[in-house]
Amino acid sequence: MQEGRRIRAADPDATARRRVEQGGRARGAGVLVGHRTEGEHFRAQFARTGARGRAGQGRGQGGGVQVAWLLVRVSWNSQPSRARPGRSAPIAPRAAPGRACIDPTVDARLLNATLRVCIVCASTVPSRGLPFPPPEPPGSPLLRMSDPQPLRGRLAIAAGLFGLLLAACDPEPPRPELHYTLSADSKQLLADYPAAQDQLLGTLGMLFGSPSNPRYAVPEEWIDDERNPNDAWAELSEARQAELVAANKKAFATPLAALERGDFAAVEPAREALDLQAAWGEIRAGYDEIAAAMEAGTKSRTDLDKYVAENKADAIALFTDWYPSLRESAEMYRTQCLHCHGINGDGKGSTAEFLNPTPRDYQRGAFKWTALNEKARPRRADLYGVLENGVNGTAMLSFKRFSATQLEGLVDYVRLLSIRGETERNLAREDAEEGFKIEAVQEAYLDVWSKWDKSAEFVIAYDGEIPEATPEVIEHGRVLYNDATGANCVSCHGVGGLGDGPSAKEPDPNGGPVPISKKDDWGNPLGPRDLTQGIYRGGDRPIDLYRRLYAGINGTYMPAHSTIKDPQGNRKVTDEDLWAIVHYVRSLSKGKRL
Repeated sequence: MQEGRRIRAADPDATARRRVEQGGRARGAGVLVGHRTEGEHFRAQFARTGARGRAGQGRGQGGGVQVAWLLVRVSWNSQPSRARPGRSAPIAPRAAPGRACIDPTVDARLLNATLRVCIVCASTVPSRGLPFPPPEPPGSPLLRMSDPQPLRGRLAIAAGLFGLLLAACDPEPPRPELHYTLSADSKQLLADYPAAQDQLLGTLGMLFGSPSNPRYAVPEEWIDDERNPNDAWAELSEARQAELVAANKKAFATPLAALERGDFAAVEPAREALDLQAAWGEIRAGYDEIAAAMEAGTKSRTDLDKYVAENKADAIALFTDWYPSLRESAEMYRTQCLHCHGINGDGKGSTAEFLNPTPRDYQRGAFKWTALNEKARPRRADLYGVLENGVNGTAMLSFKRFSATQLEGLVDYVRLLSIRGETERNLAREDAEEGFKIEAVQEAYLDVWSKWDKSAEFVIAYDGEIPEATPEVIEHGRVLYNDATGANCVSCHGVGGLGDGPSAKEPDPNGGPVPISKKDDWGNPLGPRDLTQGIYRGGDRPIDLYRRLYAGINGTYMPAHSTIKDPQGNRKVTDEDLWAIVHYVRSLSKGKRL
């Protein structure tokens, strides 16, 4: 990303106010000019404030304005509004010198609620009278207020009615603020030290921020090394950065096309891209200001074209070079992941209890499906692969519907939750009576980071020539699979690969063996996989199965076959043997794998 391309935060409320004053749509402010629903037709107008001055400053300046009418309509509609200001309104704009809104910053959520306030508008015209009465839609309650009274009094009445209407409609409540909490394990360890619990929570807030503003603390030595984990873009290779720019061009094809043709009014950033919205809002505000001045006759088309030409390159770069901040990725996590994985990433979201297996608990720093040995912390590529491909046979679906840039952002946030959880576990084991000294806090923080930084050192790679799945190789794999002194896969997975081997069962006091009652590290019931189904949760490529055999499966009792040695210290199962077993296992589900 080029220097100077960093997305700057803006004041969305101020931007909204500017746009309303200019007659445009305030993003997030829901300024509705016109709207049509299926089976119902009605007219509405959230009018602009008049000519930058206060209404009623004097007749020579558009003063003497009186409320002409107030039209209120409540409609039931399951489809959200997609009206564009000035495009779908059936009413032609009036040329009245003075118009005023009751509330020019109506929350957009109100307009998208299932029970929706469709029309709440106070239209004002010069005191000489009403050019024409507003048409009355069938069945619409129309409150006429045509008696000459001061504008202030009429608007006060209208505002009161508006408030009552909002209270009656019960629009979508504001989103509650989310807060990180301590894990159940930490609370148990610190049960006798409530003050230590508060101190630990505050310490974690210092290190990792909050769900609405997540960020890493940057130790002094990292500053000297010019390392900032909050800038994940800098961690990526140049090749990966180029791939994400290409992904952005595809994901933002519509707004980029609008920018290329200079149609700034048609640009809509992604909803989850909060910082992108704010940065684009600054550019759009200048565009809207000139457009409003054109309507007022103080600016020309030449001025607008000049503004577009001067800002076009920067606007395009906002979209092509966009990389989500931790704040933006936390928002995406909130909408897409939180209901399963929970606020803290502990796998205890609101839907978790209904799922089997339960969602992953990131706080342990342990992940099942990686390409690594020795239970190392996952690489970015490991986490990205789970997001991109999902986990077959579970509720974890593929996230391919999102762009590669968005998925990399989710990787950043999942990693933060995991590092936060590990740091919490380390600190909770400190002497609570002594408190959390800054030296202990920094040591725990850096210790966790060091494990994540070293993940690339544990990648399981195979540089040799992979043997083909010939009948001879598959037969060799079958022998190893069933050899109690070799791989001994049969002990758990059974002769036919059905997951019914003798080690998969335990004695039942009431007679007969029953499935084992073991659980994995996340508390899920644990049993050997039925290999005939062709469902491999860690991936079904040959290299994926090779890695499962080589390193085992983290958090389970699936052994690492690369560590099984004979009395002389030699490996019982060589790499060539592992490939033979891979081909045999895949043959068990031949015809079932898609």
